Amino acid sequence: MNENQPLMLGIDSATSVCSVALVQGDKTIGAITKKMSRGQAEELLVMVDDVLKKANITPTNIDCVAVSVGPGSFTGLRIGLSAARGLALSISRPCIGVSTFEVTVGTIIADSENYKNILGQKKILIAIETRREDIYAQLFDENFLPLSNGAALHEDELVKIVGPYTEELVVVGDGAPRAIEMLKNNGINPAAINPNFEHSSAAVCEIAKNKYSKGMDVSPPKPLYLRPPEAKIPPPDSRAINTANTGAQTKL
Repeated sequence: MNENQPLMLGIDSATSVCSVALVQGDKTIGAITKKMSRGQAEELLVMVDDVLKKANITPTNIDCVAVSVGPGSFTGLRIGLSAARGLALSISRPCIGVSTFEVTVGTIIADSENYKNILGQKKILIAIETRREDIYAQLFDENFLPLSNGAALHEDELVKIVGPYTEELVVVGDGAPRAIEMLKNNGINPAAINPNFEHSSAAVCEIAKNKYSKGMDVSPPKPLYLRPPEAKIPPPDSRAINTANTGAQTKL
């Protein structure tokens, strides 16, 4: 273990997995990953505690907390960010946010030996499940440089961004099966990386490591929302609020 490298705690609950990792330099000291679409609020801090205890590390030994900021599940994002920001604040350490697209790229790079024969010189479409009609997607070149902005895309929009690269495309991410189906509906047949692909909190640390500097002062990370949440607060003059206020006055 390189003591000169920052000791980083990575948290990722933005997608269909909940993951915690303790990383220093190129070494993953401990990690736990559980597949779950709900229940992160009950599991996440227990997982953090387990990883730290098994490594005989106290929270104050941590140099930085890194967390996935999305896009992804609204609930999962809020839980992961709240846990990461709260922990970082309690030990007076920086909290660095990393996008889910960056995490996916980092996971591929970390396991490049398994992926190099599939990737070759292909363009990489990262697809993240939204559980709605659209899908979160971003296109990268063979050197993992972005060719498009991350966005919530419907089928016609997805086809448009991959248009020039239909013969040299590979899709990865927990939204890959549905993205591939969308593309096949339009005569595009991309290759797919492991359909059971899971994001890695160790990759969160790997990306954050390049953003970290000792003594840095950063604002707490905010969630990366590519579209508004389904539940919205009604405007002040809405009927729902007026009705509620009227009811409250009646009870008084």
